[in-house]
Amino acid sequence: MCTREEVKQLLEENNIVRNANLQKKLDEQTEKFFAHTSKLLQHQQSSPNTAKELTSIKQNCFTRGVELKSMNERLDEIVEKQEKQDEKLDQILSSLETKFVSKVEFWPVRALVYGMVAIILVGFMTAIVANYIK
Repeated sequence: MCTREEVKQLLEENNIVRNANLQKKLDEQTEKFFAHTSKLLQHQQSSPNTAKELTSIKQNCFTRGVELKSMNERLDEIVEKQEKQDEKLDQILSSLETKFVSKVEFWPVRALVYGMVAIILVGFMTAIVANYIK
């Protein structure tokens, strides 16, 4: 069974990887956004005959901006959900800790039970030996 610390560490590693992947996607979208913006500026400065292309690029830039905003909002939602799940996991782990007995707490009970079993077995073996001798 995994300990609480191991589970926490695995969750943290998973969160770090997931956040890194989301950040990478966000960075890629940001780069695309800035590339479209620079193309827009180049076209505006280069020729007045590209009104349709400019409109298309403006729409793409706007769309990318909305996508970046929604990705950022989704990233925030994911972080909030991860925090809630971490809290729930902490509650589950703390409740599990109270339901089980550790080895340190168990050794007196174990010694007592083994002692009783030994007494019973010695009595049984004594009875068998006494019966055999008669």
